[in-house]
Amino acid sequence: MNVFISLETWDIDDTLMLLFLLHYHEIGKINLIGIEVDSGTLEQNNFVNFILKQVKLDIPVFSRNLEVSGREEVPDYYYGFFKGLERKGLFLTERSEVFDYLKSKKFKVIVGGSLNFVRELVKEGVFPEEVVVQGGFAGKNITGKTNPKFGNLNFKPTFNFNKDFKATLEFLEIQKEAGFPLYLVSKNVNHLIALKLEDIPEIQPRTEAQKLYLEILKKYLREVRNEKSLHDVYAALALFDKSLFRWEEIKPVFRLGKRHPEWGAERGKTNIFITIEGDEERIKRLSTFREEFV
Repeated sequence: MNVFISLETWDIDDTLMLLFLLHYHEIGKINLIGIEVDSGTLEQNNFVNFILKQVKLDIPVFSRNLEVSGREEVPDYYYGFFKGLERKGLFLTERSEVFDYLKSKKFKVIVGGSLNFVRELVKEGVFPEEVVVQGGFAGKNITGKTNPKFGNLNFKPTFNFNKDFKATLEFLEIQKEAGFPLYLVSKNVNHLIALKLEDIPEIQPRTEAQKLYLEILKKYLREVRNEKSLHDVYAALALFDKSLFRWEEIKPVFRLGKRHPEWGAERGKTNIFITIEGDEERIKRLSTFREEFV
């Protein structure tokens, strides 16, 4: 299958998602046809270009090439984690060119950042086969049970939906007309599946991307946080095998919270599906390459 990625770089799990999919591209399981950098600051562009050079792969990369950002998009610790990464900016292919590039292709999109890119994509009349987004929230009203982390709540802020709130609202409205399915790998599921250092196997990597993925994940668990939910990697798993999760068809809804909009869900015939449970053991195995898709 052809896959296109829209990713941000603030959280390590977007980078790990990129490496995860680059591995499967390299072994021929998927055809990674392009990457869009969200938000698209020059330092972000440089970082994504650096990752591709590290794994010796040439993938088209598109960006808004923003010279000014409201906040740092590449964490300071990346410059210690990634040997040879320098603090500099880089201009990439303008995002406006991606729409013509994708018009004649069949492809699936995975979103690790805001919904700004997919909003623009469908506004240009380019419709993917499906979109998978790390984000959204299904409360007890949908799952029918108390969540071990979020209790009986039906609404929670969710980063990807709130990063560009206007774009999220517009995309959800356009998606109704576009007809492709939208899969939300939700906060209420992915926050319950955390990896620890002992979960990472000692294996002989098959590709440079797999090697770097395992190195960086181990380093993160040793030096930054002793456990980590790989939200965007779990979303990548949904591209390969929807049966890893249990889904409900829903309509995303929001309310205004004290600091940020809070998201929930209502049942509805929308062609939008949200995860309400996940096969934790297999998700962990696949996320750490104890098991691979063939």
